[in-house]
Amino acid sequence: MTATVCVKNTVVCWISPYKYKEMKSRDFLVVLILLAILGSCIQDAGAKNTKKDKKPKKKAPGNLDSKLTSGSIVISGVGPSRETDVDHMARLMPPELFGAAGRPQLPADFKMKKRKIKPKIAKMKLRKVARPAGDGTTYIVKMKDYLDLDQTANMLDVKVKGYSKAKKAKKVPKLKKKKKVGKHKFVTMEAEFSAIEELAFDNAVDYIEQNGVIEASAWCDDRGLTGIGSWAMDRLDKRAYGLDNKFKSIGNDGHNTYVYVIDSGIRASHSQFEGRVIAGDVFVKEDSGETTPSTEDNYGHGTLVASLVGGKHYGVAPGTMLVSVKVLNSHGTGTIDGLVDAIGFAVEDCANRTAVTGRCIINLSVSAPFVSNLIGDALEAAENASIVVVGAAGNNKADACDTTPGYSEHVVAVGASGPYDVFAASFSNYGPCVDIIAPGSKIVGAGTATDYAIRQDNGTSFSSPFTAGVCALYLSVVDYATVADVKSFLINWGTSNKISGLPSDTINTVLYLGCSYL
Repeated sequence: MTATVCVKNTVVCWISPYKYKEMKSRDFLVVLILLAILGSCIQDAGAKNTKKDKKPKKKAPGNLDSKLTSGSIVISGVGPSRETDVDHMARLMPPELFGAAGRPQLPADFKMKKRKIKPKIAKMKLRKVARPAGDGTTYIVKMKDYLDLDQTANMLDVKVKGYSKAKKAKKVPKLKKKKKVGKHKFVTMEAEFSAIEELAFDNAVDYIEQNGVIEASAWCDDRGLTGIGSWAMDRLDKRAYGLDNKFKSIGNDGHNTYVYVIDSGIRASHSQFEGRVIAGDVFVKEDSGETTPSTEDNYGHGTLVASLVGGKHYGVAPGTMLVSVKVLNSHGTGTIDGLVDAIGFAVEDCANRTAVTGRCIINLSVSAPFVSNLIGDALEAAENASIVVVGAAGNNKADACDTTPGYSEHVVAVGASGPYDVFAASFSNYGPCVDIIAPGSKIVGAGTATDYAIRQDNGTSFSSPFTAGVCALYLSVVDYATVADVKSFLINWGTSNKISGLPSDTINTVLYLGCSYL
C-alpha cells in the first residue's frame, strides 16, 4: 500500500489507495511527531538486538605488523609467508643448478622482470595468407573441439563438394588429411575459394585458414667458411661484452632432455653430434615429389641450428638428444600444414619418450610474415603438454607481433644481436612480442658438406637455438619447472640494458647462461 503527503495552502492531504481525507496542519504535525518517536524506538531496539547477537571477534595471535625475515614478508598469524621477488628467483634457481660454486647471492632489492603480455590476435572466420602454398587452393579447417574428428571430416567433405558443384567450380574438392594436435582437430582439403567461403559459415567450423609458406629464418647465407670461431658462445656466459675464449655455464650438459629441431633435417653423422640425433618424421615433400621419409638435411639450415643447441663445440647443451623433424625442403621452405603436423608429432613423441623421466623443448627456427592461428593453436597444445617452445622472431625488420610464431604467447620469441652488443637491425624483427635477445649475427656452427664441415650464417634462426639450449641446461637440473617458470628464468637471469640500437618497445634483455649474478 502507498501513501502520499502533500500541502494545499493550509490544508494537508493524506492520500491512500483506499481513501482521501483532509486534515488541518496542526493535526498533521502531531502525526509526524508520533511517527518520529516510533521510528526512534524501533532503531534502538534493533541496535540492542544486533549487539546481543554479535559474537566478539577472536584476536589474532601475534601482531599483524609486516616483518622482513630472511627475504620473506611474514605476517604473523595470517598464514603462509608472502613470496618476495628474491624468494621467487631463488626458487627458480635451486643450488644444484650452479654446482659446487653454489647459488650466487641476489641483492635484497632484486626485482623480478615481468614477461610482456602479447596482444591477442583475433581469430578470423576465414583467413587468406600473404604467401599461399602451391596454387593457393589448399585450406585447413579447424573444427569445434568437442566434435568427432572422423564424422565431422566426412560431413565437411560432403558439404564442400556440394558447395563446389553449386558454384560451378572447376577444381574438384579433395579431403587430403585429418589430424589432431592436443584437443584441437583439423582437416586439410583442396577446393576453390568460393566453396570454402560457404563452408566457413558451417556450425561445425571454428575457422578456416589458407595453407601458407613458412621458411627458414636465416639471412644472407655465407656458406663455405673455413675459419672457426664463435664469438656468440663466448658472449653467452658473460654479463658484459668482452670475449676471453672461455665458456662456463649453469646446469650441466643438458642430459635427460630432448630438443625437437623442427627444420630442414639434421646431418646425423656430423662429428658435432656424437650419435645424439634421433630421426623423427618428415612433413614436407621435395619438388620432385619425393615421399621417402628422410630426416637428413638437404638445405643445411637444420644442421647448423642443431649444432647451436647441442653441438660438441658449438652448442650450449652438448648432452641433449636432438630429434630431427623435417618441415623445410631443399629450398628452405615448407607449409603451415606441415608445421602443424610436426608440432603435433613432437607433442605425441615427447609423451612417449618422457613417460618415466626427461623434459622436451621445441625449437622453431622458421617463420612466416603473417599471423597463423593454426600454428598458434598447435603451440598452445605443446605448452599444455609442458613443452617449452622457443622460436625465431623473424627477419623482416618488422613487428614480431605481425608474424608467426612470434605473435604467439605460447612461444619464447627471440630477436637477434650482433658483435659488440648491437641490435641486428638490418634483419631482426622487434616489438613487444619479442621475449629476449640472443646472438644471431656471424654465427658459426656445423655444415653439411662433410662430417666435419662448418659454416657461418646470420638470422634470428640462430638466436633461437642458443635459447633452446639454455632451456635444456635448465630443465636437465630443474626438471619439475613449469613452462612459465622456464620463461621467467630466461628473462630474469638474462642481462638487462646491454643491447644498443633497440626500438623503445622491445625488451632489452640478452640471453645469459653464466653462473654469476654480477
